[in-house]
Amino acid sequence: MPGRNGRKETLIGAVVVLAGGLLLALTTINRYEGEAPAGVYEVRAVFNRADGVGVGSEVRLAGIPVGKVVAHTLADTYRAEVTMRLDIPQELPDDTSAAIQTEGLLGSKYIELLTGGGGFGTIGSGERLDYTQDSVVIEDLMSKVVALAKTRRGLDPNRPAAEQVREHDAEARRKAQENRAAREQAEAERRAREQQAREAAEAETRRCAAAVHDWQACLARERTQAESAGTGWFLSPSHPVAWNGLRLAGVPRARPLSWALPPGQATALPSSDTPPDTPKDN
Repeated sequence: MPGRNGRKETLIGAVVVLAGGLLLALTTINRYEGEAPAGVYEVRAVFNRADGVGVGSEVRLAGIPVGKVVAHTLADTYRAEVTMRLDIPQELPDDTSAAIQTEGLLGSKYIELLTGGGGFGTIGSGERLDYTQDSVVIEDLMSKVVALAKTRRGLDPNRPAAEQVREHDAEARRKAQENRAAREQAEAERRAREQQAREAAEAETRRCAAAVHDWQACLARERTQAESAGTGWFLSPSHPVAWNGLRLAGVPRARPLSWALPPGQATALPSSDTPPDTPKDN
């Protein structure tokens, strides 16, 4: 029965093909979960979040593409594990870190490898990187920006009050400056008045000194004339004497002009006055 034999051969062939495909799939899974194939350099990295990174994502070193992501699985710690196949001449230092970056603001994601200062060893093929930096979710960042903008708009009703506070503060500063200027002007006027008073007192002192000097000269002249004539004249004790507007004391009774003037005593006669009982000059 040729028809029945043909169907049997077809069924056997399908089973063989299915078994071969299953074997190939198991081989691929084992290759990604175990050691990397010979001659291929692969490293793994674990991230808390690997948004936007998948199989085929680019891997860069110093900004230069050096490989791609070949596997993207969930690790036993419920974190994202990424396997990267690299085409570089030597193994990475053991202090290398991996960070998920974004091409521009809204571009595709890629993994950037950052080498440190060079540790004491290297990362072998199939080994895991110790240092990683998670992906920044642009949506979360934008939501934070929007929330911040809403918060700033919510503060807008308080802006008029803040403006009033600033205006009141400026007015207070202006008044303080005006008061300070007024105080400075009053102080300057007070000093000017004091200076004028000092100058007036000094002028009065000089005038009094000149009057006393003139009186002493007049008295000396009158005494000389009286001594030359051999006569004298006297003033009553109750008779006050003035000289150039300066009121002075009287001369003691029955005392001739030849007496010596006591120190500090100011006694003067007006130039137009003639003492009683005193002969006039011829």
